[in-house]
Amino acid sequence: MLYILLIFSAIQLTDSWCRPTERADVVFIFEESYSMGEMVFPSEWDYQKSFLAKIVDQMYIDPNNGIRVGGVTYNNEPTVRFYLDTYTTKSDIIDAILNIGTTRRESVYENDTDLVYKGLETAYDSVFLSSRGDRADAPNYYIYTTDYIFPDDDPYTSGLNIRFSGDSYIWALGVKSAVTQSALVQSVGSDGRYYTGSSFRTLNTVDHAKEFWELFRGCPLIDPSAGIYYCFSVPLLYFEDPALATSSTETCEQDEEMMFLLQDSMFEIDCCGIITAWEFYPCAPGVVQFMVWSLVSGSTYVLKAIQEVHVTVADLGTSVNYTIPEEDRIAIVAGDRIGWRTKTKNIISYQSCDYQKDRYCPQNTYRTKFTDEPSEYMQFDWSEHLVNSSHVEKLPNRGYTLKVYANNNTQVSFDESYYLTSAADHWPIGTRFTSFEILGQDYKENVTFSWIMESPYIYLNESYRSIQVGRALQRAGRPYGMLGYIAQLQVVDTCRHTSTATFSVETFNRPPVITNLPKEMSVLETQKGDEFLYKVDVHDPSVPPDPVCCTLLENARPKTVNFELRHNGSDYLLYTFNESVFSYHNINSYMLTVCCEDGFGTVQGIIKIDVKQVKAKIYYKPPPWFVIAMVASLIPISVLVTSACVLLVQTFFFD
Repeated sequence: MLYILLIFSAIQLTDSWCRPTERADVVFIFEESYSMGEMVFPSEWDYQKSFLAKIVDQMYIDPNNGIRVGGVTYNNEPTVRFYLDTYTTKSDIIDAILNIGTTRRESVYENDTDLVYKGLETAYDSVFLSSRGDRADAPNYYIYTTDYIFPDDDPYTSGLNIRFSGDSYIWALGVKSAVTQSALVQSVGSDGRYYTGSSFRTLNTVDHAKEFWELFRGCPLIDPSAGIYYCFSVPLLYFEDPALATSSTETCEQDEEMMFLLQDSMFEIDCCGIITAWEFYPCAPGVVQFMVWSLVSGSTYVLKAIQEVHVTVADLGTSVNYTIPEEDRIAIVAGDRIGWRTKTKNIISYQSCDYQKDRYCPQNTYRTKFTDEPSEYMQFDWSEHLVNSSHVEKLPNRGYTLKVYANNNTQVSFDESYYLTSAADHWPIGTRFTSFEILGQDYKENVTFSWIMESPYIYLNESYRSIQVGRALQRAGRPYGMLGYIAQLQVVDTCRHTSTATFSVETFNRPPVITNLPKEMSVLETQKGDEFLYKVDVHDPSVPPDPVCCTLLENARPKTVNFELRHNGSDYLLYTFNESVFSYHNINSYMLTVCCEDGFGTVQGIIKIDVKQVKAKIYYKPPPWFVIAMVASLIPISVLVTSACVLLVQTFFFD
């Protein structure tokens, strides 16, 4: 049997937990005070009863698998009108409500003080009893009505004791003065509800009854137009809690490598949130691969996420409750389905049931043999035919002992609400302005982005979570920036939580750029005037470029007039001055500063010019005796060489 239990904190009127249900014990505690019974017909008393009857008409009344209803009226003293087991059909309950007090209209309502807490305590003491039809496995709901809570009344304390007594909840229907009383809100606590209107006459419509019933059986809508809930709307019926399962109540399957999908409508996820825990009764040790499937089309689903839970021998014979680490809690949305796979024989037990006897008995559990290792994002056709050599079979009248705990998702937000960044007006398209982070995105949760206020110059890169230049930026009118481009981005998570951030891009006109400075060069001290030395490369990055003007500053070190910067078209050329004078012994280097500006900003570059010394060449002239000495030294060498040659010839040719 599958039981999906959700514990969550839904956004609602009291900003707290809500529990959807179609199986519950409900006692209406309605006021029959003087103010409810003005001497007119129909009175607020009649409209009140009619409205409660319309609410009952929305319920699934069944003494076993549905809702049981009891009734208590109160003014100064309470009265039990009927018990939970007095009436078992919807029509009988409606008739009982409509017929209360019709013979006492003229005497019941005069000058009395109606006390809610007495009605609550009477329901607790006298109606919610097993001997009067109260079921131990169904939650108890106390729904009281009032048009004013007197100062002497204390429904909060009585309600608190009731709520702490077990699976019990307080609800309130307030009209007239009670609508603005804080005591009404406080009385229901953090796990209750209240519903208000100007009067029971205005509330007494089928639409209001349906609205109240939807609030009762489910959770408040995030977006009524989209029909998305923060929590499930599932029956609370279950065959047995895993914690109560034993080996004698459970059946274990022996087939190995089986994969399961739960397809009954009662088990379809109709909320958005995160799975926080898995609880089940294990049949054998091994690994359970819990799965969340999302519908693609028809009977084809895509595997959204896999979560493995290891079962040891020590876990057998009792339920396993695996609390999922926060970072691994799977995000779920309406339409998702629960399934699992085991490599060995099925680890999760089941119990047979009969749909003819119990309308919640699962009829659409599907099973297939799957020998491959499943992978996230794989697609699978769960229709009843051969799929990848595996036969998908339907298992009616079988409920697996499994609980799935869920909670609200984590609300997403930007890491900052306001991003201020600066950019040069020449940045090309695609250049990153700034990056951002999204906080609170749960595991396997998709978030969507949309511009609330858009600028064509700002582009969103979702993959890298950054904003970039989307169009060629306009030329900035000043060097220090202007608030030129503003855009607002909104992120929405699966539960329609939203967060908005503002991006402000301050553009500035960047000054010219000198690309080949600083530069170190040299000149001879004999350098002549009016000669070309160096070309200064400068450009303005703005589009179109601003006109640029470059000059040599007068702060040359040391001070000199030996150089000048000449403008030739778009080129700036460094020359020696016409009457320049260089002397290595006096000044051996100069530091020149080139300054370029475009009307919005300036840039400077340094040129270092070393002066090289020029020395005269001196040629060596040998003294007269040097030649005589050279000739004298060659005579003995010549004689020796000649003698050797003669001796060699005689040896080879005349011997």
